[in-house]
Amino acid sequence: MTNSRFENHLLSQFKIQYPIIQAPMAGGITTPEFLKSVFDAGALPSLATGYRSLTGLKEDLEALKTLGVSIYNANLFVPELLTKETVAKAKPAYQALKPFYGALNITQEPIEFREIQELDDYAKKVELLLEYRVPIVSFVFDMPSLEIIRQFKAIGTYTIGTATSVEEVVALDTLELDAIILQGIEAGGHRASFISDCEDGDDLRTLLKKAKQVTDRPLLVAGGICQYLDIDHYLTEGAAAAVIGTAFLACAESGASSLHKEKILNACAGETMLTNAFTGKWARGFTNRFMVQYAEDDLPVACYPVQHYFTSALRAEAKKNNFPEYMSLWAGMNAHRVTEKTVKALMARLVSP
Repeated sequence: MTNSRFENHLLSQFKIQYPIIQAPMAGGITTPEFLKSVFDAGALPSLATGYRSLTGLKEDLEALKTLGVSIYNANLFVPELLTKETVAKAKPAYQALKPFYGALNITQEPIEFREIQELDDYAKKVELLLEYRVPIVSFVFDMPSLEIIRQFKAIGTYTIGTATSVEEVVALDTLELDAIILQGIEAGGHRASFISDCEDGDDLRTLLKKAKQVTDRPLLVAGGICQYLDIDHYLTEGAAAAVIGTAFLACAESGASSLHKEKILNACAGETMLTNAFTGKWARGFTNRFMVQYAEDDLPVACYPVQHYFTSALRAEAKKNNFPEYMSLWAGMNAHRVTEKTVKALMARLVSP
C-alpha cells in the first residue's frame, strides 16, 4: 500500500503506517495486549470504554502506557437520557424475557426496574480520558456536547463522531469534530444511529458518496471491509481511512471468546441479521434462536440500554455454557470472507494486493 493517494494527513496525524483503524468493540474484546499487537502491525488500535468500569478503564489506560502504545483511539458511548419513568415503561419487555431465562434454568431475575442512567459513568469516563490526555477520542450513539469536544481539543486530542446516515453527518458537521466515521449497513455490532435508529440504512458505498456532498471533514469508513481491494476502493473514492471490526475480532490476540472467533472463521454468506432484541439498539450479529423468535413473535423490546441490562444475565449464562443460541455474537455481513487468525496475517492481507 504505497500509492501516493494513500499518503493522507491522517497517517502523519496518527503516526501510523497504514490508513487502517481497528474498530472499538465493547465487551472485553479490546484488551491492552490486543491493542499492542494492532499498534505494532502499523494500524490504529481502538479501546472500547463502553460497559467498562472506571477501575477497569483506568487499568487499561495504565497498561497501554506500560506497553508503549503511544497512539490509540478511546471510544465513548454517548448516553441517552433515561428516567425512572422511562425504565418503568419497559415492564412488557421485562416479562417477555422470563421464558428465555427459564429455558436456561436461570433463577436470577433480569435487572429490576431502576434508574440505570449512570451505569456507564459517561461523565466520569470523559474526565478520566482527559486526565490521561488520550490522543484520539471517538463518540458513538449520539452527538457529544460542544463543551466536551472543546475540552478534548484543548489538550490536543483528535475528535471523531460516528454517523450512519447523511442526516447524521450533517448534524455532526455542525460541531467542531476533526473527522467523522461512516458506518454502513454492512457493519457488525451496534448501529451508531442517533437520529433514526432502525433496521435499514445505506450501504457504505452509497453513504460515502452522500457524505462527500455535505461535508469536507475527513471521512473514515466502516462496514464489511476485510481485504485490500475494499480499502483500495474506499480510499480511491475519498475516504481517509478504513475502520475494521469483524476481521480483527477473529484474531487470536483479541479478547473475544473462542466460540465467537470460530463462528466468524467458519461463517457462510447470509448468516447475519440485524436485531434489537439483545440491547434495545439495532445491531448485526450471527442469526440465532433468540433473535429469530423476537422477530417472528414481535416481542416487546425496552429502549437502550435498559434491554441490554435486562438480557445481561441471559447472555452471561449462555456464554458460560457455550450456547450460541442466546449469545450476541456480533459480526458484519462479510464475516464469511474472514480467514486470517492473527493480527499479523490479517494486516498482510489488508495491505497487499
